Amino acid sequence: MSQFTDALEASNQSLSINPQYVMGWINYGYILCNLGWYQEEIQSYDRAIAIDPDNATAGFDNGNALWVVERKCDEVIQAFGKVHTLDPDYPFL
Repeated sequence: MSQFTDALEASNQSLSINPQYVMGWINYGYILCNLGWYQEEIQSYDRAIAIDPDNATAGFDNGNALWVVERKCDEVIQAFGKVHTLDPDYPFL
């Protein structure tokens, strides 16, 4: 577990330098998920989407987290629908 807390600290430092780095927020979400901080994970993907609404990875990860954590079917369908619109060949849809 310490590897994820170390990664979280490094990500915090990175995002403090460049808070507009979309992949940084996506990776931050992955770390939060591994720490079991699921609501914060969703917030991280929301932040990535706010910066780049057309990022298919952020949209997919957000939809996946919404399903796993909150079972919000309508929001998940909407998120995955947008991913499909952005990238019909997205590998995980």
